[in-house]
Amino acid sequence: MSEQPFTAPQTAAAGTGPQNVPQAAGRQSQTGLETGLPTSVTHDERRAGAGAAQDLHLRSTDPVAEAPIEVLRGTVRCQWIDHNGHLNAGYYLVAFDDAIGPWMEFIGLGAAHREACDVTTFSAQNHVTYVREIGPDEPYSITVQLLGYDRKRIHAFQVMTQTQDGYVAATCEFVSLHIDGPTRRVGPMADAPYRRLGDIWAAHQQLSLPSQVGRTIAVPPSAQAHLHVDLVPQLA
Repeated sequence: MSEQPFTAPQTAAAGTGPQNVPQAAGRQSQTGLETGLPTSVTHDERRAGAGAAQDLHLRSTDPVAEAPIEVLRGTVRCQWIDHNGHLNAGYYLVAFDDAIGPWMEFIGLGAAHREACDVTTFSAQNHVTYVREIGPDEPYSITVQLLGYDRKRIHAFQVMTQTQDGYVAATCEFVSLHIDGPTRRVGPMADAPYRRLGDIWAAHQQLSLPSQVGRTIAVPPSAQAHLHVDLVPQLA
């Protein structure tokens, strides 16, 4: 069966901040009305401002020396703080999205490969869990653990760690789709990045599965809980 045209959805767990702050849209730009950012902002432009993320200069020729792989270091920007005095829910996805660029460079699907082969990647799904508050000007790093892959899909898991005190602030489970540029349809990736994913998989397949992976969003069953009837069997 041939692939059908695909429009990538975005899903994420609800946060505690204002709902009028948009989440990151796609992997190359961020759009919205009330972010204080331009209508289209590239990864490089986002890193150029205050609280800029540090480029770790990852390349697809680098050895797979650590698992999970650290792909980004940064500092929480004051513009990302909401009325609760902590990082707003939508901006966690901005930070996680910034970490996708170096991850793609590391696996061989970076800008040069995309331009040469006329391919790209789309986000199919994100699931963010908000573990602990992180505040303005606090440093963080983001790591990636590969959970699975094939020629058309990459399933992975990001962890944001507040590095000053060494605690996990948030996680993001995501699926990326490999897209053929001319058709805008899901299509197989080239041999080189597929082999590179195999090298990473060799180092990651024995890692413990994070507890947040595959987590269902729901109110826990109890005498006081009111749940949709079709959710009850899933939570039993």
